[in-house]
Amino acid sequence: MIAIRNLIKRGEDRVVQRFLQSHSPSPKRFVSRIDNDDEMFLFDLQVNKGDRTRTAIYYYTIGSRIFNSIRQLANWQFGGLQNVGTFLDFACGYGRSTRFLIQELPPERVWACDIYADAIDFQKRYYGVNGMVSVPDPADFPRSQKFDFIFASSFFSHMPESSFGRWIETLRNLLTKRGILVFSTHDVSLLPASVDVPPSGIYFIPHSESRTLDKNQYGSSYVSESFVTRVVDQVTGGEARVHRIKRGLVWFQDLYIVTRESNRDFTDLNFLHDSSGNFDSCRPEPAGHGTLTGWAADLNPGGSIKEIQFISSERVIQAVTPSFDRPDVAVFFNSPSILRSGWTCQLREDCVRPTHIIEIKVVNHKNQSRTIAYDTLKALLNRRSAAA
Repeated sequence: MIAIRNLIKRGEDRVVQRFLQSHSPSPKRFVSRIDNDDEMFLFDLQVNKGDRTRTAIYYYTIGSRIFNSIRQLANWQFGGLQNVGTFLDFACGYGRSTRFLIQELPPERVWACDIYADAIDFQKRYYGVNGMVSVPDPADFPRSQKFDFIFASSFFSHMPESSFGRWIETLRNLLTKRGILVFSTHDVSLLPASVDVPPSGIYFIPHSESRTLDKNQYGSSYVSESFVTRVVDQVTGGEARVHRIKRGLVWFQDLYIVTRESNRDFTDLNFLHDSSGNFDSCRPEPAGHGTLTGWAADLNPGGSIKEIQFISSERVIQAVTPSFDRPDVAVFFNSPSILRSGWTCQLREDCVRPTHIIEIKVVNHKNQSRTIAYDTLKALLNRRSAAA
């Protein structure tokens, strides 16, 4: 395990500081601090071989993307986050997305809940939210508070069948009359074709990124839609509505919405996925420029990529469009329509210096954008990125 000697805070790294200044909704109020024991950060730090800058920017980016899903669902159900009276961020760790949530929802309306007491102490201290320490057995979970919005990101994706339904029942019973429970899961389609999924529709593996939790109670689970629907019907007596958003969380995990209203209609939910893309490599050329390659795709129905922008010193220095086929991307997303997703770009030395910060941004046909890389040109030249 790679140790983090100091907390990440604003000013520690020039690139991270610039990124937060341009990407956080309210930079002066944004809590940039990351705790030494944040398992999400530690896991990605290992993946990135100790690159703290790259890991921090990825950490913040994922938090922002998760929050974008929260915001969309709050707009749909409540007409905006400002109308959410109480919000429970369940199994929230050290608040990767909570730090974005409190930019738009007053922290006194937010309850952070996790089984790690230190994580809750961190959030109470730096975010100013209410705190609840969770428990292994849902039967022991406190029931005194009701919530309009309960969000459980990457929790049910770790639950075995024995506790999956019990936690859904417990959390749904904490909803107000107008409340919604939103949770994410791994779909069985993410499993290799060679894996035989049991007839129950849930496949559990006693393995996770957690360093301390019992792997038999907190492993990795993959579920079918029919399994989730059946469990919700069983624990609610058929009184709840459930709706699935395929890959609604960072285009990887499915999102499920469970209501207390048995007649809630989902036809007016227009959920939009953010654009997908990746920077793959940057190759130096003898002529003094660098050739960057990657892919970009819009996976919304009828969506398309307008351009991939390369930004330095807050100006677009170059823009390209997808120009060649990427069969690997089309196969990964099971979407032949995004076959033409590969892009390449040559940045000349007279346009950007090795120490300059380069932002690579994907812009779709609705002018919605997503940053897929942010670092100095020198750092980009020195790495090859894994697909994401």
